[in-house]
Amino acid sequence: MTARQNVGFHSMRAALHARLARSHPQLAAADATGDFAVALLDGWAVVAEILGFHAARTHEETSLDLAVELRSVAELARLVGYRPDPGVAAAVALAFAADPALGPGASVTVPLGTAVSSTPVPGAEPVTFETVEEIEARPAWNALRPRLDHRQEPDPDRLPTELLLAGTSTNVLPGDGILVPGPGGNSSRFGVVASVTVQPDELPTAFTPGRPGWTEVRLVAVGAGVSTSGRLPQPEPDPAPGPLVGSVLVADPSAPGVPFAELQERARAEGFAEAQLFDALRAARPRPRQVAVFRAQTGIFASTAPEWRALPRSLRVDLIEAVGDLKPPATFGDKKLQELFYDVSYGSQYFSTRPDSSIQLAWVGDTLERYPGAAAGPDARNVFCDVVVRGLGPGPVVLRDGSTWAVFFAREVAAVSKSVFTVSGRTTRLTLTTSDLASYGIRGTTVYVSPEWLPLAPESEPPVVPATGEEPGDPILLDDWVEGLHDGQQVAVTGMSATEPGTAVAHVARLADVRHRLARAGATAVRLTPPLPVALVRDTVRISANVAAATHGQTRSEVLGSGDARDPLPRFPLSAGPLTHLSSSAGSTSSLEVFVDGVRRPEVPALLADDEPGYVVHHDENGRATVQFGSPLPTGQVNVRAVYRVGVGTGAAVSAGALGLLAQRPAGVSGVTNPLPATGGADPETVPSARRNAPARIRALGRVVSLADYADFSAAFPGIAKARAVFTRGKRRRGVLVTVAGAGGGDVPAGSALHTALLTALREQGDPQVPVVLVAYQPTSFRVVGVLHLDAGRVAATVLAAAAAALTTAFAFDTRDLGQPVSAAEIVAALQGVPGVRGAHVSQLHRLHDGTAADPATLYSPLLPAALPVGGVARHAGPPTELLTLEPAGPILTVTS
Repeated sequence: MTARQNVGFHSMRAALHARLARSHPQLAAADATGDFAVALLDGWAVVAEILGFHAARTHEETSLDLAVELRSVAELARLVGYRPDPGVAAAVALAFAADPALGPGASVTVPLGTAVSSTPVPGAEPVTFETVEEIEARPAWNALRPRLDHRQEPDPDRLPTELLLAGTSTNVLPGDGILVPGPGGNSSRFGVVASVTVQPDELPTAFTPGRPGWTEVRLVAVGAGVSTSGRLPQPEPDPAPGPLVGSVLVADPSAPGVPFAELQERARAEGFAEAQLFDALRAARPRPRQVAVFRAQTGIFASTAPEWRALPRSLRVDLIEAVGDLKPPATFGDKKLQELFYDVSYGSQYFSTRPDSSIQLAWVGDTLERYPGAAAGPDARNVFCDVVVRGLGPGPVVLRDGSTWAVFFAREVAAVSKSVFTVSGRTTRLTLTTSDLASYGIRGTTVYVSPEWLPLAPESEPPVVPATGEEPGDPILLDDWVEGLHDGQQVAVTGMSATEPGTAVAHVARLADVRHRLARAGATAVRLTPPLPVALVRDTVRISANVAAATHGQTRSEVLGSGDARDPLPRFPLSAGPLTHLSSSAGSTSSLEVFVDGVRRPEVPALLADDEPGYVVHHDENGRATVQFGSPLPTGQVNVRAVYRVGVGTGAAVSAGALGLLAQRPAGVSGVTNPLPATGGADPETVPSARRNAPARIRALGRVVSLADYADFSAAFPGIAKARAVFTRGKRRRGVLVTVAGAGGGDVPAGSALHTALLTALREQGDPQVPVVLVAYQPTSFRVVGVLHLDAGRVAATVLAAAAAALTTAFAFDTRDLGQPVSAAEIVAALQGVPGVRGAHVSQLHRLHDGTAADPATLYSPLLPAALPVGGVARHAGPPTELLTLEPAGPILTVTS
């Protein structure tokens, strides 16, 4: 019989008294306080109650379904090879900062077992984590940044409509001419400034760094591109590509067929380090592209002279007759023809005679090629400016006539006096190195002079670093070459979300691929696995490569005792607890190491052999561990020693940034933090979970085959509270998608120690040909608004509190399953089960998104289905499984009269 069926003292005493009255009526009225027989019966009633109680408890504790003691459940589970889990330590990624004073090329070692504690808060003890790996840390890896901008490269086939000039004080004005050299400086584009916009410096904020300002110039193109004779001279030409490091780079490093691994080998062979190779690449980087802004523009001297026909006839005759060697041709013997000659001809300095003796006009309506005094040698021409340009020296000038333009080089600049076309004055004479001036009219030509070379501002990369669902993610190009990074290295990425402004995002991943782009404007590109979950604002992204995995627990070293060869099964209790266990593909692995006479002994699942050299660990209800050996130990003095860590459970789930106190600061380390909260911790297994998990493990028989096996195996895995498995349809075969929830509703992020351990165990225990994808569940809250009808005389406040507690318990994480819907009917049923509630009505039932309803029009739904993954390729299995729980604030309940 069970404890509920135990008759108890009073029922046994009444039964004995009834039998006594039937057999001895004369004793029925005896006083129990004064008669020995009655007192004896009362004593036997007490004995019967004790025996009945213990018989019932013995029966209960021998049944897995009824046992309430953890030891009973543990012993029963041992019969089928199951051991209740002693708990799992939380894991976290620690980002260390190397001291920048060491120099960018220096490195320090963060040793295994480096202890980091949380900042103490009132009412709570500090939590200690220790690194479980040794890493190399470098100051250059403290905060790697993605490339924010790249060299501005105007399109060589057309003039850009806008240019970004570096700086905010360029003094560029509308109307200025800008010359954009083409590749190699041999083909150029020319335009006129239409508008100028100055973008001031951006000051740094809490979320984004500062950025220098720039000047945006909008251009109007003039004609087509023009080839120049020779490369345009720029004040700071690009550095020549190689040789850079000895004979390692003998040509442009961007040339094909120069893989980085080969360069490394060649550099090592010649005695160069990797850092020197990158320094050489940096030295060969091209400088910012430059454009020539022409600060001054002039016309041609005397281009404003009047038309020839506008001059008085007497002046025209005087100008012609002033030249003695010019006579009208014989064919102009007629007086009218002679008058026509005077009307249309020019003086000797204004005309030339062709071989056919016809007159060629040469007034201000002609071209610069026939400008008086233009000839300056067989390969040079003079151009006379209409003003004296101060400070002008030899260099490029641009001549423009309408849409026709070209770049010329003035080899000589002089201020001279000039008298031409009835105009006299001072002018700047430009002696050009070419004689091709036939395309430029005297009146329509503008001369752009006084060029100043201004650097172009770098163009910004796309404002966000995108998130991708594929593994590994898209490459992230860093802002420089970074030596030492390697595949598999753990990194922490932080930044602001591009989709939810003001939301900080942290992501811990590993480098799936490291590539060094050897182009002269290249850098190091990395891929992450798992990829970024959300897009990040590029300016805010920082990547720390000084990341080490750490787990909860503090190392202790103690002497357990002395060996005695006479003891067949020696036992040694540990002085502190609980013993730290770490997540592994086997479920959990103890941190305990036991040494006898300096020799490490192995931990075994059971003591089966008589000469078993190993030991097993027993855990009591209080979490204290005892080491038991399977054979006698050598006799000695304090020759049994143990090294272990103390700490386990969900209490170590510290928030992001909580860890920062180094117990012993390694040399060269200036600080540490945890970008993400600690996850994966689980308390020692309770009776209900052990009762549920022990049969589940037996059903699988050590193998994961069916869909139920995947769910049962995952749910029984240490650190996992709930699991759900579904098939996914791939192109060639089906896969399995397993959704899991951590202990207490905690997250199981991809790449965490728990996630990796469970995924490895599923692949080891299951079919290797079946693809398995492990994802975390989606916690979702819902709101309940209801009205209660109470029994008469009930205190409303008391009943409302009991009803709220009943709903909170019924729709909490521990009592709900993944993918389980919520109906108004079950809410009403839970409310009506509360004493004092006569009836209940649900007026609102809806999901919450960021604490608010998604759509006010759907405030009531009789059934809230939970989201489930849809079929598809396992890598794209749709939304994660939801677990619907009541909002933390509890239900909103009122009472109606």
